[in-house]
Amino acid sequence: MTLIQYLCAICGAGKTRALALYAKNLAGNGEKVLLVQKTIKLINATVRDEIGTPRFPVTIFHCDDNGIGNVSVRLLDHFKNAGSGGEIVVTTHETFSNMSYFEGKAIWHLIVDEIPQIDDMKCFNLSETHSILSERVTPVVFNENWYHLQENDGLEALAKNPNRDSLWEQLKGTVRKISSDHWDVYATRKSYDALIAGESVDGEDFGKIEFFSAMRPSIFDGFKSVIIAGANFKNSMLYKVWAAKEVPFMRMPPFLKKLLRAEFRAGTHENGDRLKIYYAYNSNWSKYLRDQSTALTTGEIVERKANIIRVIGEMMGAEEFTFMANKDWAGGAFASWKKAIRMSGSPHGDNSFMGLHNIAVLSALNPTPDRGSFLKEVLGLGNDDIREVLYHEPVYQALCRISIRNPGDMTPKRVVVMDYAMAIWIRDMFPGSEVMKLDMGEGAKPETRGRKKSENPSPAAIKKQKQRAKWAAQAASAI
Repeated sequence: MTLIQYLCAICGAGKTRALALYAKNLAGNGEKVLLVQKTIKLINATVRDEIGTPRFPVTIFHCDDNGIGNVSVRLLDHFKNAGSGGEIVVTTHETFSNMSYFEGKAIWHLIVDEIPQIDDMKCFNLSETHSILSERVTPVVFNENWYHLQENDGLEALAKNPNRDSLWEQLKGTVRKISSDHWDVYATRKSYDALIAGESVDGEDFGKIEFFSAMRPSIFDGFKSVIIAGANFKNSMLYKVWAAKEVPFMRMPPFLKKLLRAEFRAGTHENGDRLKIYYAYNSNWSKYLRDQSTALTTGEIVERKANIIRVIGEMMGAEEFTFMANKDWAGGAFASWKKAIRMSGSPHGDNSFMGLHNIAVLSALNPTPDRGSFLKEVLGLGNDDIREVLYHEPVYQALCRISIRNPGDMTPKRVVVMDYAMAIWIRDMFPGSEVMKLDMGEGAKPETRGRKKSENPSPAAIKKQKQRAKWAAQAASAI
């Protein structure tokens, strides 16, 4: 396995700038560099502001680069025909993850800006057309709940889709992963078997099936060197899953650290004392809680979502702020927030909010039951790992889009999150910050799933309650 070097630094430390300078240095000395970044917007900004117009070639490959033909094919051709001398090629995470082969990659340095997402899910309704796929794959039992899908004859043609069939085109991404040496694709046994048998599962629409994919570390094999940069690297899914597979990791070379902004080299956020963190509920946040009705202290029954919008709107007042919410929370619901700007659910590298000092994160980022099963049974993650990867890290990225990442900005800042556990995690990331409960005006705490507590608990139940109280006290003392 190829050694993966990682540059772990907090948001705002200048990782992108450091990587661009390193890439320019390599290319200026005759080396070839493949720089991989999250978004087209970030690629364009990096090439314009950091790489500039050096004496060596800089070539961009993405879907808006004005090139003719498929991006992956053009990138493959570029590697095949690469001449001698230094150069930088820049492409997106999506394009890189779809590449099954790079010719001559042994002479290329791979630099990945932001930690790649190593899992993926695609959902289809194949009630009438499943044979297009099912006749070209073999479901191999992985465990009692999951099939590992293996390639059969004919799958490669489906992946290439030479005649541009519209239905084949929709399946192409998943099919490419099944046939790739760098991805493993899985489906639940109950949903796959039901699809073949023409039955429905758990009340879902007949023919609905989800394909879950996992990237293999082999995607990085064979390059001259590999560096991945990202905040909280050891909290990432990539590190947690691949370290368990004994993939070799090594901290960044010392010279890369010197390229970071001096004030961030210590690895901690400054000016935490300028930050107040407000949380709405004590219970862990979820869509189930979000979508409930709630009784206000006035006796009025309202939708909890409407109440959240009211409370945060009153708190922010006339100040501008940004917010992040799940896609299923329609934009029209936020019409009363005249000074609010909605943020993308994947805001990596977006610096357009740097002039704002307030943010509200409303997103419930819990996995579906099947995705949770996939992350646990197939990828080997625990409950705490899943919450950290799916909830903590996206929220941290969102917070760091505003002025909180700028150590020179002394303006007071406010962050609103939905639950206490998230507020405490943020407090630990920003030493000196203050956590405060937001008055939601609700008469009772959010309902939780499960049986209601008995008014006359048994001795065994009382013993469990005392044990839980003991654990909670120990946890509180450890915070």
